[in-house]
Amino acid sequence: MADEARSGLPRPDRAQNAAKSAPPAPSPAEGPSDAELVRRLGNADGAALSQLYQRFGRPCYSLARRICADEGLAEDVVQEVFLTLWRDPNRFDPSRGGFATWLLTLIHHKAVDTVRKESTIRRRMVAAPEAGEDWSPTPVPGADQAAMA
Repeated sequence: MADEARSGLPRPDRAQNAAKSAPPAPSPAEGPSDAELVRRLGNADGAALSQLYQRFGRPCYSLARRICADEGLAEDVVQEVFLTLWRDPNRFDPSRGGFATWLLTLIHHKAVDTVRKESTIRRRMVAAPEAGEDWSPTPVPGADQAAMA
């Protein structure tokens, strides 16, 4: 590590290990363009959806996970957005911008909506105290107190 810091170059053994552990990310230049894949979704081409998910699944999940802070919610957000894309691929308009930008915008909006919905549900589940009452519940013996008795 000190050699790397001094020279500014990674040590060869570490560079080789890093190259072996991470497969190269598929570039859009390999295979059909994003717009072409979306067009194929209009014909119910499952392989096109699979390719789009391979290209964008990880960045979509990463964005949703940062917003939701819950793995399950983030997975649901990504699934719902890709399902929306499958059901109505014509929502994407290539004349208005790139596919990745559009898709990540959908993920962002869906994740924010999900967080707001969860927050509302949690607020409704916690009963507000009456005027002048304390927020803390009345103490009830718990399992740890019963075990000690």
